[in-house]
Amino acid sequence: MSQQSKDTSTGAFAAASTVPVSVFNANNSAVNVIVNNGPSFQIAGISGPNYQAQLATSGAPGFTPGAPLPNTFGVGTNQVSITPVNSIISNTFTMTLPSSVQYQSLQLYVFFANINQVSWVLLQNGQILLQNISINS
Repeated sequence: MSQQSKDTSTGAFAAASTVPVSVFNANNSAVNVIVNNGPSFQIAGISGPNYQAQLATSGAPGFTPGAPLPNTFGVGTNQVSITPVNSIISNTFTMTLPSSVQYQSLQLYVFFANINQVSWVLLQNGQILLQNISINS
């Protein structure tokens, strides 16, 4: 029997999604991440010599083709909170995933200009889908 998830906006059931989701931390400090009021998961900070963006080692979010759920991105408005480890300052942003896209994979990259300002870019199968980039001179 295949797994199913219930779309709370319509009450309809849909087959569980196999769309992979990756959240990358491109910052020096580790961050705690919360997606749609789900459980917190941590992503290590970057370090030399290659300075590659880091992924969550466990607890990363999933995707549903229905409405967003805790720790699951979905079609519609999603909320993401990013908090640097050992900080009390949280940066929360929303992103609205369109229903017109056939999702294959999602990659969310987060960047800090400073402790109070986060920029992000969401890729769908490696192509820019949504972004909020702030550049300070």
